[in-house]
Amino acid sequence: MSKVAILGFGIEGKSAYLYFKSLDHEITICDNNEDLELPAGVNSQLGANYLDNLDKFDLIIRSPGVLPYSFETKTEVTTVMNEFLARARAKKIIGVTGSKGKGTTTALIDEILKTADLSTFLGGNIGTPPLDFINQVTVDDYVVLEMSNLQLWDIKHSPDIAVLLMITADHMDWHRGNMDEYVAIKGNITKFQDSNGLLIHHPSNEYVLNIARSSKARARKFLDVQSAWVDKGMIMYQTKAICSRDEINLIGDHNLENVCAAIAASWDILMDELGDETKTIAVLKEALKSYQGLPHRLELITQKGEIRFYDDSIGTTPEATIAAIRAFNEDKALIMGGSDKGTDFDELAKVIAADKQIKSISLIGSTTTKIKKSLLAASYSGELHEVAGNANEVMLKAVYLANSSLAGKGVVLLAPACASFDLFKDYQARGEEFKNAVASI
Repeated sequence: MSKVAILGFGIEGKSAYLYFKSLDHEITICDNNEDLELPAGVNSQLGANYLDNLDKFDLIIRSPGVLPYSFETKTEVTTVMNEFLARARAKKIIGVTGSKGKGTTTALIDEILKTADLSTFLGGNIGTPPLDFINQVTVDDYVVLEMSNLQLWDIKHSPDIAVLLMITADHMDWHRGNMDEYVAIKGNITKFQDSNGLLIHHPSNEYVLNIARSSKARARKFLDVQSAWVDKGMIMYQTKAICSRDEINLIGDHNLENVCAAIAASWDILMDELGDETKTIAVLKEALKSYQGLPHRLELITQKGEIRFYDDSIGTTPEATIAAIRAFNEDKALIMGGSDKGTDFDELAKVIAADKQIKSISLIGSTTTKIKKSLLAASYSGELHEVAGNANEVMLKAVYLANSSLAGKGVVLLAPACASFDLFKDYQARGEEFKNAVASI
């Protein structure tokens, strides 16, 4: 019986506990929260010193919320993601990462494979820790995983098919301002692939191209005429038309990147399983037309009169907010702000100032002063509101101000460009508060 320490007892920590307990290890839960509800009889090390004396354990399981540089030990360290990649018996594991779009791309790949009547498991950063279903996965199953930088940080295995979307500066607070570290960690998705692996990657992002150049896997660009691309409003695979842009439900040109990445990652699997190009195209078309997207990702909440309300709470970077703004060619009122990830807002401010259809901005959260400074420097001339209060009060005021700034027609858009942790538990909680506020006006 080995002594196993689980660092952090959130979603992945609880999954790790159930998995390693089933293997008859002696478990100790280490967490800085002294008030945790723990399983009966389990050993614990809680409070400010929860990372002390880790060398006494035989194995350490690091949860994503515990940064690797926050502790030192000579003991072997692994993670839920690493254990799954090392031990799962799947036919193929498809992993998706990038700075934005990875949740949509991951879910769409899963939708495509399910439309072909293939057996799939969906997990990772998208919600379900993969160790929750590792014992159900067989050699006939496909697994699709969204992989965050915190899950990729210290893995020693890569998925069979790695999908690498655009990389832009994000989570600089976690990476101590070190962009090189952030990029290198994203690159772990292909680092351990060999010539049997497949890397589907962004065609022009320089960070991604540098990773692709060093990969041992077969590399394939999406948004490329040799793969999945868009031609005059038609979604294509090489010379074969799949469906019209107007037939899919995802809003914004940025989502075409996610669609093409998902097609490129799925094409070989569909051809192998279906053995027919016509059937493959039919499956792709059906999946693209039926896929409705994920919550909090440019999600249409409701329409009141001629004003529509969209929740893009997942958009925690300036680049994501720029993409959301560009999805609408009409009057817009933005709700922005949140907790600071060490992000620069100057380029976003220039985009906003140049868009005369942005009638107002309501700023919430701890980045209010920082974003305001960038907007004023860019000569933004629309209404600018600083909204203070608790989470409920802030969102109610922000939605009211945004709605009032539009002349009865346009889009109210929650596009924060920031994390949520100053006022809300997570981006989902922020999005739900937005929905509640919209319902109340």
